[in-house]
Amino acid sequence: MGDLFFALRMIIITVVVLFLLQIKVGPLTLEERSMNWVRTSTITSELQTVAHGLSLALTNFFRNSTALFPKQIQDRAGERFRKFIPERAVEKGGNARDAIAESVSDVMDEVEETAEDALD
Repeated sequence: MGDLFFALRMIIITVVVLFLLQIKVGPLTLEERSMNWVRTSTITSELQTVAHGLSLALTNFFRNSTALFPKQIQDRAGERFRKFIPERAVEKGGNARDAIAESVSDVMDEVEETAEDALD
């Protein structure tokens, strides 16, 4: 019951704050003044710089972490993906439907072999 009262109290406080922000002081409302302050604040520009740096760090981390995987694993994943592209099968002069069926059976054979090896 306490959680329900907390939620209702927060909703009421939010509505009151929203109404108070609509008060006009001079040519601008309090909401417009606060938004202008947020846009022109030095804190906002510093936070933007930090967020940009974090974005670059994460990009570099994920780009470099894929280099840790053996090249053989990366190549196999790429080969499997390319097998399912019908345009490449047509470019090679074959029928796309037959090529897809063949590639699916190849992948299924690989999966069965891997499962048999895992069971042994």
